[in-house]
Amino acid sequence: MDFSDSTSCTGPTPVVSPDGRCVAFMQEYRLTVRDVETQELVQVFSCAESVESLAWSPTGEHILCVLSGRALVQVFSIADLLWSCTINEGAAGVLRALWSGTGRHVVVVPDFCIRLSVWNLSDDSVQTLPGPKFYDRGIDLHPDGTHLAVLGRASCKDSLAVYQCSDWRQTVHVSLSTHDATEASWSPSGDSIALCDGPAHGYRFYVVAADGSPLASYLPPVAGLGVRHLSWSPSGQLLAVGTHEDGLDILDHVTWTPLVTLAHPLNVTEPRDLVAYVEEEEGASGGLRSLKASAGSEEALGGPVPETARPLAGGSRSPSKLPLPGSPSKLASLSGGPETLPSAAPVPRATRSRFALATLPLRLPAPPKGGAAGVAQALWSTSGSFVAARCEEAPSAVWIWSVATLRLQALLVLVRPVKTVSWEPGADRLAVCTGTGKLFLWTPEGASCAHVPFAGFRAQSAAWNPKGGSLVLAAKNAFCCAYVA
Repeated sequence: MDFSDSTSCTGPTPVVSPDGRCVAFMQEYRLTVRDVETQELVQVFSCAESVESLAWSPTGEHILCVLSGRALVQVFSIADLLWSCTINEGAAGVLRALWSGTGRHVVVVPDFCIRLSVWNLSDDSVQTLPGPKFYDRGIDLHPDGTHLAVLGRASCKDSLAVYQCSDWRQTVHVSLSTHDATEASWSPSGDSIALCDGPAHGYRFYVVAADGSPLASYLPPVAGLGVRHLSWSPSGQLLAVGTHEDGLDILDHVTWTPLVTLAHPLNVTEPRDLVAYVEEEEGASGGLRSLKASAGSEEALGGPVPETARPLAGGSRSPSKLPLPGSPSKLASLSGGPETLPSAAPVPRATRSRFALATLPLRLPAPPKGGAAGVAQALWSTSGSFVAARCEEAPSAVWIWSVATLRLQALLVLVRPVKTVSWEPGADRLAVCTGTGKLFLWTPEGASCAHVPFAGFRAQSAAWNPKGGSLVLAAKNAFCCAYVA
């Protein structure tokens, strides 16, 4: 991979514009916009105070900044430097601000979710809508941006409201049969909305049509600990439901019952043809223990490989390590039993990593006792061919499932807990960060590790360019762009 220069930033994570051309970030009170490819300066704006979050409009023409400390939302135009807008919620405060689908309105959630304020950027008018149940979830924009679904609660009863974004007229308002709904999510086709109950009421899942009429509900024979995560497939024909018990149910859109429940045990014994990639750190004290590899394994385990790179202005290239499926090199068990990997260690210093292929059975590192449980994330690739899951029971592992076979395709076992997992738009390429100076990539052809060429850079997040081909790696006080060569 190629890397741009590292750029200092503060506050919120840098965000890429919808057209993939610009990246916006904060430097103290300054909002800075740079070109993604050349890193040339595009615009600089001055904010009234430190900013908590940034968001591009759907058209990429404007950027909004949330200043919760002053109960303000500032909006700037990329094309017209003379135009700006300041939204002041006064004593009501500001918890969150989001764009409408057209980019002509800003929806503001004040403190305590007392209302929704819809500000029109064209005529400076404002409309007030009933307050949502939550500020950070249960507010979902229709895939084509025409409607906004809002989960509400009044008199101890859940409700769902749908608003038309052109004039903010309420088109749907229905009472729900949920006990304590926690999430509402539009299907990619926009013809249905998935809802789930809180964990206190067990596993309860509901689907309503766009007009609010009930379509389906599912309550398994054993209620269990409830639903933690919902994720639609790109086609909308499948829905991944992550539970608090580390199971991932794949439901179809016809029967709304599980086709399969994908388990994520700490002791991995199948399938026998599973390709399990285990990160090894070179020269780390207290990292992954050294396991004896079979003869002639240096190249297969990601040893030194001569590599050339196209130079990037001010940047450099870090070598990738790619053990391919079917390689003769395997991690050999020292005791003849299951491979047991130690728990994650703190980051001692800059180290270099490579992937090794592990044999089954494989024992994953156990998390600290008393921690969270369940499937924290289930992300579909843009083609819908794979689902990547991250579980609290194995925080340093990423499970990659094949949708065609409903079997485990690959397993990434890293030294430290996973911070971010994201699929590249338009490609079956997965990026993983663990809070170190490394970027882990997986494709159906294999896995690799790229090292960020900046001392002390520890990537906390990786966000793909909406157009693919590059991503923004963000550390605590800096970021850089990484380009797929």
